[in-house]
Amino acid sequence: MAEDVPSWCKDHPLFPPPAGFLCADYEESEFDAEELSIGENGADIIVEGRVTTIKYSREEEGPADPGKIMDGYAKLIASRDGVKLWRKEENGESFGIFRIKTDRHSIWLKVSAKSDIIDLVVIEGKEAN
Repeated sequence: MAEDVPSWCKDHPLFPPPAGFLCADYEESEFDAEELSIGENGADIIVEGRVTTIKYSREEEGPADPGKIMDGYAKLIASRDGVKLWRKEENGESFGIFRIKTDRHSIWLKVSAKSDIIDLVVIEGKEAN
């Protein structure tokens, strides 16, 4: 229920949750670093900047399809001229890393989706040297 959402919990303005999911945990840091693994044999990169971490939990009856959740985020990123850097489906979970470039910086989105939980990490910044 929406009234069960903690008052300090909020959605990211660029990446709202799919229908049926509500914020369960929220953390924001003005400056931090996040390591992103791009693919099975891809490079690990460190991205620095403003980091927002949000956990969503399923509030509707029945499980959601993690692949469809990831498809929704992929479409949202593409609609903002962003790109998918990596995506994987494994053991009923879907993982993805996406990037949107702007004039000032990049916005990175790391998603882990299960049938009842979505973890988002949004980094607004740049790759560390």
